[in-house]
Amino acid sequence: MIELDIDASGAIATITLNRPPANAWSLDGLRQLKATVEKLNADQRVRAIIVTGQGPKFFSAGADLNVMADGDKAVARDVAQRFGEAFATLQEAR
Repeated sequence: MIELDIDASGAIATITLNRPPANAWSLDGLRQLKATVEKLNADQRVRAIIVTGQGPKFFSAGADLNVMADGDKAVARDVAQRFGEAFATLQEAR
């Protein structure tokens, strides 16, 4: 499932998290974010990246807690690791 809408038509790229109603980050969405930022960072035409959320209320509620509902600590660690990787990639983008 595509969770991110990408507009990279100019020097400013916009990544929109589109996962109503709360725009919660799934493992797939975090993988997509990391890969998308890496791709945009390699594109010399892109000078800035904006990350936003679909809808009027808020950017994102955070992690999708349904993924961790069964209490599996390994899943929680995986989610935390993916968050770290995705946002480190965003932070390190030129």
